[in-house]
Amino acid sequence: MGAYQSTPAESTPAVSTPAETAPAKSTPAVSTPAELTPSKSTPVDSTINHARNKAIEQKAAWTITPQQIGLKILVQPPDADDTDIDIVAIHGVGAKPEYTWVDRESKVNWLSDPTMLPAALPKARIMTYNYASHWFGDNAVKQSLSGVANKLLHSLADEREECMNRPIIIIGHCFGGLVAQEVYNAAVLLQEDHRGIADSIAGIVFLGTPHRGIPESSGLGTNGQIYQAIIESKVPVQYGLMNTIAQDNEILVNAVHNFTRTVSIRGNNVPELFCFFEQKSCRVGRVAGLEDHPLEFLVTESSGTLSGHPKEGLPLGHFAMNKFQNCQDDNYKSVRRQILKMAKLRKVYKTYMTEGQVTANISRPRALLLGNQAL
Repeated sequence: MGAYQSTPAESTPAVSTPAETAPAKSTPAVSTPAELTPSKSTPVDSTINHARNKAIEQKAAWTITPQQIGLKILVQPPDADDTDIDIVAIHGVGAKPEYTWVDRESKVNWLSDPTMLPAALPKARIMTYNYASHWFGDNAVKQSLSGVANKLLHSLADEREECMNRPIIIIGHCFGGLVAQEVYNAAVLLQEDHRGIADSIAGIVFLGTPHRGIPESSGLGTNGQIYQAIIESKVPVQYGLMNTIAQDNEILVNAVHNFTRTVSIRGNNVPELFCFFEQKSCRVGRVAGLEDHPLEFLVTESSGTLSGHPKEGLPLGHFAMNKFQNCQDDNYKSVRRQILKMAKLRKVYKTYMTEGQVTANISRPRALLLGNQAL
């Protein structure tokens, strides 16, 4: 660049020729592409690109075994006949089942730790639903929202053959919340195929679920830096799941609309809904092993909530929304509160149904608790 700055045009204007006054246009040696566009070929950037590709390849090498996939029971009451509710937790995209619900620092899984959810609901059977969710790398699987939901429905039918009317509460993190919605949509539409499930879903807790998608401005948007870095690394990519959670995606828009519409018109026996949204930005680049990507909000409050339904913010980043340190963790207490409320609402509803005391004036199970009764 030094030669370009000391051109004859700058030092001897009286004798300069047209060729000398415009060296950038006529002197290739001065304005080489390597000097004008260093980002394409400098050793520093080549090293950075190599490091990024290596990080992406390491993330892409992750696998999920057939033994990890499916509906897995974490906690079962000692006497199966005492079980009065099923809890099903569904992870998001690119998750490792063995770590999804485990806090990094305390190594505690709040779904199975005896001082946490099992203590709050001692008669609950607590399960996770795991599916192949990695979307880039040699082990990436072509998945769809309806495909994941249908497999979960079949798994629930197998596990609930002897308890078809037992209440279910679903906990969904990120894409897992969309799976929960699609499960309900399909269970309502095809009740003969999935008997008892639609009427048994007592509540759904959403943890950072992108009901309105991930904005294009995000690094994980289809035009974002992370998404493009993965594509440029030349690892195999299956676009299905990530495209589904893109903002304004037709599949996403229709699924969420059908879900909220069904809940609003179906009548008494519909699930309670509660949305938790993130209040801290996070390093989204970790999805692809890119630690240098700037902090950002992956799922905004407007995307992480459903109009007309209760919501609460948690001072956590997206990837921490489903992990809690211990039973004194205030974020855990917030989530536990809503799960317990849903469980109690369904118990009260079932009692009134059994005793024949439900009247036409009761439009939602929560009315049976007579307002804001403490739980």
